[in-house]
Parts: sequence; structure tokens; C-alpha cells
Amino acid sequence: MKEFHTPALATVDPSDNAVSALFALAEKDPNRAALAYRDGDKFVDVPLGEFAAEVRQLAAGLISLGIEAGSKIALHCSTRPEFTYFDYAIWAAGCVTVPIYETSSEEQVEWIISNSEAVAVISETQEMKDTFDSVATSIPTCEHSIVIDHGGFDQLLEAGKAVDPAQVDARWQAINHDGLATLVYTSGTTGRPKGCMLSHHNFISTVRQVVALTPEIFAEGNSTLMFLPLAHIFARIVEVGCVSSGVKLGFSTGVPQLVEELGMYHPTWVFSVPRVFEKVYNSAQHKAHADGKGKIFDYAAKISEEFSRQTQAGRVKPLTKVQHTIFDKLVYSKLRDVFGGKVNYAISGGAALGERLGHFFMGAGIHVLEGYGLTETTAVATFNRPKATEIGSVGLPVPGGTVRIADDGEVLLKGDHIMMGYYKNDAATAESINPDGWFHTGDIGELDAAGFLRI
Repeated sequence: MKEFHTPALATVDPSDNAVSALFALAEKDPNRAALAYRDGDKFVDVPLGEFAAEVRQLAAGLISLGIEAGSKIALHCSTRPEFTYFDYAIWAAGCVTVPIYETSSEEQVEWIISNSEAVAVISETQEMKDTFDSVATSIPTCEHSIVIDHGGFDQLLEAGKAVDPAQVDARWQAINHDGLATLVYTSGTTGRPKGCMLSHHNFISTVRQVVALTPEIFAEGNSTLMFLPLAHIFARIVEVGCVSSGVKLGFSTGVPQLVEELGMYHPTWVFSVPRVFEKVYNSAQHKAHADGKGKIFDYAAKISEEFSRQTQAGRVKPLTKVQHTIFDKLVYSKLRDVFGGKVNYAISGGAALGERLGHFFMGAGIHVLEGYGLTETTAVATFNRPKATEIGSVGLPVPGGTVRIADDGEVLLKGDHIMMGYYKNDAATAESINPDGWFHTGDIGELDAAGFLRI
């Protein structure tokens, strides 16, 4: 097969934008938990109403600085609740978020802030502020510097009290669905990072299509734990998906504490890159061998894979079923406990997971939904669904999207998830998106008879 299209399941109104979804949901269900953060040995929920109110107040604080609608604001911050607060506050002020990785070098910080023409930078720590200060003289457009760890969050909340709330409403209500929401800079293989322009439509359309297709994941009462960098588009689309649908978004305090916090938070689904799933498998295998139970684990892993493959083929052998039941109590249940004990689904992206691991986790009771996408496709281009999974593939096109395989095998993509283009780089945009709207991924792939893509 050379081309496959998945019909759209949702629409976007011209007045829709990323922040309007938050305010609408907060008005409808203000007491539903939106976010959760760790406080000692427990996680504390933040209700939607409280979250939305502070987003408005932070937006008012940004307006009090004289920042105009449409301005770019750099957000140099690790994965923590404040990132999401500021991301939405920037949108509520009618501005554009420019995320920067916490590990970015001085050269990268200078280029991103300079190229984006950001008028303000929000730094998480003094160290990040020092990075900005070291290059600030070469960035005359950036007039404001806010440091979260120096009380910048509370200072903006206080400053926002002097601003008429109607000004905030006027800002976010003026955002059209095709307005610029964020500039996400990709590292690339050559040259300086390029700023991918993603619109509010890119975010809202992608999220609504995915949510409509996966109610098992984005359902009331569900939750996930954020630990990937929010400067990456994969984490950002999960952020917007959770906030827009009312799924509780918890924040890990860091990868070293991840296993402990999964056990405290008990998410119903997780999302990660393949190396985390590999680490979980390898750690479990290593521990089993160290405890003298290596043969049991290895055989359980073999049965898990066989069970998954036979299930996918439509018939599980009676002996495999019995063995699987035994190992579920001995091995698989303990593996599920690593993820908090309540996880049914796991979303994997960013690189290839591999069939062996996919079948292992599926057989162990964790349905891994592998997907494929780039920053230029708002993180999602194809993905496996709970009711349509082909392990080893990266799934079917996102609803409303089309995948085409060019004569040379390159994967081409089309749909509302494709970026607006590269910021101030028409030549690069023309190289990536042809006149007919097809985005050239540079990846080689193939479609099977059912439309599943393999890279």
C-alpha cells in the first residue's frame, strides 16, 4: 500500500484555542483535579478552578509588564508544575511560548531567544538565569527576566492584581485557532536549530482527534505522571491533552525518584520513550537473576511474549493460557507494581520500541501503544489504538491525517497536525513541505495492507 487516510473524528471551531479549553472545563467542573504535585510522602491535587484562576492571574502579571499580545516569551524550565502554569498563562496573555531545555548551553539559549525575538525569559533557577545573563547583552529584544525560584511566580500573581481581568479575557478570546501557539526549536543534524511554528489549531485538533479515538485513556478519573522534559513536544502534547480532557496530570520530582513516585501516585496510564521501558525490563531481569530466580523470570518473559503473539493472531493455546495465569501471579503482577499497580496502557514514542519488548509488556498486562511523530507533526503522526494494535508497527494515521510512501520509500505526511513552517526560514519550510502540503519526514517506511506504518 502506498497511501492510507484515517477520517477525522473531531472538528475545531475558529474561536478555539489551547487555553479556551482549560477555561471552559474549569467553569464546568472546577473541583475536578487538574494537576498534582509531590508534598513530602504524598501527592497534592490542584483543582481545575484553582489552576485556571492562577493562570489568569499570572497572565495579568505578564500584561502588567507591558508585554503585548503576540509577543514571544522564553520558558527555560525543567518538568515541574510551574512550567504548565506559565505555558497556559503565556497563552492566556495572547502570547507565544518558546520552551528551552534545562540542559541547553549558553550558545543554544542565545540563539533560541535571539532568533525567536522573545521579549521576556522565565528561568527556573539562578543557574538558568546566569546562563541568560551571560548572553543578555546580545539579545536587546529581551527586556524582562523572571526567576521562578526567586519568587517570580508569586511576584507575577501579585502584579496581576492591578490588571483588569477583562484585559486577560480580551487577550485569550482574541486568539484565533490558526494563531501561533509555540515555537519549538529542533536540534537537527546540521546547522542551527530551527523553530517549528505550531498553531493553536495544531494542538487542539491533534488532541481532540486522539482523545476521541482513545476514551480508555482520556477518561474522567484517569491520571498520568509527567517526567519527560516539557520542552519536548511529546510531553507538551500530553500536557495539553490532559488539561483539555480533564485527565489529572501529576509531576514527578525527577527520574531518580520515578519508581517511588509511581508507587505513590498510582497513574492509570504512563507515557515514555523506549529506553525507560527497556530499563524497567532490564532491571527486573537483573534483580531476578541476582535473587536466584533468573530462570523463572526468563521463562515468564518467554511465555508473556508467546501469549501476546498468540492473542494478536486470534488464538491462545490452552497450555500458554495456563502458564500465563501462573506467571501473572509470580512475575507480571510485580512488574505492574513498578508502574504503580493501576497502569493498563503505556504510550511509547521518540524511537523504536521493538517487537520483543512490545509483546513482553502486552503479555504482562501493560498495553503499550507505540506511535510515531516529530516536532513538525505536533508529536503525533501515527499511533496504535487500544482496539487496533499491531505490535512492531507505529500504528495508523492520526484521525484526519494521511500517510503516503514516496517512490523512494520516504514517509510523507499530511493533515492538521503538520506545522505552519519554520520561523523566519522559508527555504527550510519549502524543503520540508511541498506545494501540495505533504511534509517530508526524511524517514523510510512502509504501509501494510491494513494501513499500519513501519519505520
